[in-house]
Amino acid sequence: IAGIVPSLPSGELLLADGAYTDQAPVDVARSLGYDVVIAVDPGQRAERAMPRNGIEIVVRAMEICHAQHAHLRFETADLVLRPTFPRLIDTLDFAARRDCVAAGVRVVREERARLEARLATGRGAGGCFEQRAADRSRRQLAERWSAEP
Repeated sequence: IAGIVPSLPSGELLLADGAYTDQAPVDVARSLGYDVVIAVDPGQRAERAMPRNGIEIVVRAMEICHAQHAHLRFETADLVLRPTFPRLIDTLDFAARRDCVAAGVRVVREERARLEARLATGRGAGGCFEQRAADRSRRQLAERWSAEP
């Protein structure tokens, strides 16, 4: 989270949470050669109190734009998993990590048949598609990093 959690240095790169700018980078996964893209929508639908001042109005407007952008991006995935949570979990509520993991496990178990069907469509005669995609991704990332000044 920009300004709150620092970026993580990794060699010459600084890594940060990509969901800050794009919750569903389906196009990025496809550009790296993945045949099937499965996304996870961690969004929580909750009633919000009416904004009480200008700052809250601006924050709410940004939340609406971010949610709409994510919705449009999720539509382009082959399958979207939407875990349900026992309560509203704030971004910085790290104590809720077990609830988050449990919600993820539940949705994978519930969607197992659809997951297997989608993953099966990405397998080709030329070998394991995960390995081919991973090899392609490493090559493309290496090319991008070496081309940057």
